[in-house]
Amino acid sequence: WGLGYYRFSPSWVALGAVGYLTYTRMRQKRALISGALKAIGLNEKQSILDNIGAHELPTWVYFPDVERAEWLNKVIHRMWPFITDYVNDILLKTVQPTVNGCLPASLQPFTFQRTDLGDTPPRIGGVKVYTEESIRRDEIVMDVDVMFYSDARIKVSVGKIIAGVKDFELRGTLRVLMKPLVPKIPFAGAVTVCFLDNPYINFILTHAGNLLGLPGLQQTLNRTVQDAVSSLCVLPNRISVSLVDDVSMAHLKFPSAQGVLRIQIVSASDLVASDIRIVGKKII
Repeated sequence: WGLGYYRFSPSWVALGAVGYLTYTRMRQKRALISGALKAIGLNEKQSILDNIGAHELPTWVYFPDVERAEWLNKVIHRMWPFITDYVNDILLKTVQPTVNGCLPASLQPFTFQRTDLGDTPPRIGGVKVYTEESIRRDEIVMDVDVMFYSDARIKVSVGKIIAGVKDFELRGTLRVLMKPLVPKIPFAGAVTVCFLDNPYINFILTHAGNLLGLPGLQQTLNRTVQDAVSSLCVLPNRISVSLVDDVSMAHLKFPSAQGVLRIQIVSASDLVASDIRIVGKKII
């Protein structure tokens, strides 16, 4: 009755209903995927027994040269409460003052109202260590399958606006390079880490951030986060930490090319016409 009284078109009601249903379906699908992935993170063995043939099985199931690292997962599980305390301390004492120093006065203060990383620690799905046949003698190269399906709850306030993130998820293959090896403690001159491909990242926005979870905006936000991660630590970008004084950081971040590959196309067939032309012939 109210819509008719104010002469709103019925098409607006239909459009709103379609938008709400689309948003609800997206949330339900995301919750279903998150539940399955969290089950793997919490109890990998039982998940494998219950879901033989699932596409989310760890890499050591498929590849014989990838080893399990259950002992490392147990260590991470024991250390996780202390790691969360350390991260919370950094967020409150380092990140919060830094952000406040960069924000204009109209958006201050920036405050972490809640910093809970949750009780579920990251898991290592498998580790592959490369042998001497494929690497140099002065380096150690490992590919680590990282899975993090957390029940984290983080809430921040920017001025009078409150927004938050919960149920953060990440999965990807992390390349760990220890180079060069040196004859003194810690026996590695530097450690370099990067993702081989764009990792899977998902999260749920809360409070004012719910506005960005609407259909269309959520995909844009996910692409923005993926681009930020890619520019930081997805090959060829990498994060390097020097462990000794006489190691060149520039050489670690921008290593010399191993060689040059030249490809000459001889012929091609059955190509799909994907160019847009008003006049002229299409390339087939």
